[in-house]
Amino acid sequence: MQKKNVLDICFSVAVEIILLIVTVNIINTLGWLVKISITPFHLPLAFILSSFINYLIQCKIIKIRLKDYIISLITFILIFIISLGIVNMFLDVSYDGAWYHSIAIIRLKEGWNPIYEYINSGQFGDVYIDSYANKSIWGFGATVLALFNNLNTTKIISTLVAFAVSFLALKIFGEYAKKKIHWLIIIVLSLTIGFNPIVLSQIFSNYIDSTLGLYTIFYCLLFMLYYLKQKDFNNLDFSILIACLIALMVNTKLTGLFFAASFFGFYVMVEMLILIKNKKFNFSWFKKMFITGFSGLLLAFFIGINPFITNVIHGHNIFYPILGSEKIEVMGANVPESIRSKNNLEKLLIVNFSRTSNSTNFLDTKLQVPFVIDWNDYQNINFDTRIGAFGPLFSTIILIVIISILLFSKVLIKKDKNLLKKTIFSSCLYILLIAIIFNESWWGRYYSILWIIPILIAIYYLYSNNKKMNIVACLLSFLIILNVFNVGKSVYDSQINKSRKTMDYIATLKGKNIMFWCFDDLKKWDYSYLEYFKEKGINAISADKYIENSDFENYNIQIKILKD
Repeated sequence: MQKKNVLDICFSVAVEIILLIVTVNIINTLGWLVKISITPFHLPLAFILSSFINYLIQCKIIKIRLKDYIISLITFILIFIISLGIVNMFLDVSYDGAWYHSIAIIRLKEGWNPIYEYINSGQFGDVYIDSYANKSIWGFGATVLALFNNLNTTKIISTLVAFAVSFLALKIFGEYAKKKIHWLIIIVLSLTIGFNPIVLSQIFSNYIDSTLGLYTIFYCLLFMLYYLKQKDFNNLDFSILIACLIALMVNTKLTGLFFAASFFGFYVMVEMLILIKNKKFNFSWFKKMFITGFSGLLLAFFIGINPFITNVIHGHNIFYPILGSEKIEVMGANVPESIRSKNNLEKLLIVNFSRTSNSTNFLDTKLQVPFVIDWNDYQNINFDTRIGAFGPLFSTIILIVIISILLFSKVLIKKDKNLLKKTIFSSCLYILLIAIIFNESWWGRYYSILWIIPILIAIYYLYSNNKKMNIVACLLSFLIILNVFNVGKSVYDSQINKSRKTMDYIATLKGKNIMFWCFDDLKKWDYSYLEYFKEKGINAISADKYIENSDFENYNIQIKILKD
């Protein structure tokens, strides 16, 4: 099979994953509007529709071979099955994931209609379920849950999107691979873009930050692809995908609207300035970009009827409770004391050059000495690590990038027609500019696109004709891969293994009566655990306090077997 065919397949797989998620959300919203709850048929119907749309895009617009499209469809099905297997291995024991994210997914599956109904159960966290812009994640999870009736499978979305990002990166950068070693490095680096440290720390949970980060990376890669193709690949293909990504980003988290608008705005503004300078301004191009962005926003607000429109109907502002006079403060207590008085750039530098920690204590921002790594720092990585969230090696990787750019400055500033260099360095500049503007960019899980900067630099060095750059590319690639491997191993050792231990014990309780306690007076995790016990055929009741002489205790749960 020729390289072009392989890359066509990669692109088709990436597009299929994005289209499936968007189609599921459109079907869900249409159903809610006419008061049809989520059913086991939603996901298969969405797969049929998204596959047909992707067929039109790939075979009729881009004009790839039908054979390659069929292979891509088979590949997608295999990826879906593999992803199900991965997430089903472990129980979500994360803080927010097992709390309101899981609760929202379960309630949607049970028939809650977010357009016409407010939860209003009086439980702590209901405002997040009613009014947060997370419906694209929850809706997709609920359709998976409705089909498979397995709470563990709801976590699949981040794995699927990680594969989509990896395949898109392979499509873009594989174009330049001429040697087998290039292919090998690009395949592995593409996987580290998709399965980055933030994704690995959240992949077995219903946390949504990693998925938003992946959407943002996919979005940025699309603009890079568009520019590398010198804007001559079909605009309709680009417009459809950009509109879909805007809709998904906005309906994953409100910050997604900021990311979507920022990257889109930077790209259009810079491109317009270049066209005006060269006296080649094309109003038709500007019109297409405007229609693309506007279409994305329309789709975003359609999918997001709840919460954006229903917030207004219920007497709140459109972005309640994140913005406005009724704003609920979330970030304040999460910012480490040592950086609270710093500006955005200072926060970014301090946190990413500090040893990994998940505390807000003043003393927990300690300088990470380059090339000196303590394994205990990896063990501090969890679902929402605040300091050094990309792993202990990240500061060393960034330092090498900075030094290498200074050393190679004469080559890098040289004017040439190297489109890859221009695309990569302009994209890195966009990412850094937005990081300085965005207040929460210091927290890795809120701005995980920062992770791809050294990878993009390594890819450019890899394809350079400069041998010194090639050596630095190999060094950076090795450190990036090592860091990702260590993060994955750490997450497994420190958290996931504990989750598996709980699952294995619960598997022995089928048909029994039990009482459980989740170490929380607000009983935040009870709802998802009750659903999980019900799936396993276990009769469970939640306790109101610590259980003396329990039969099992692990991580965030105690279990006591009750006598018949």
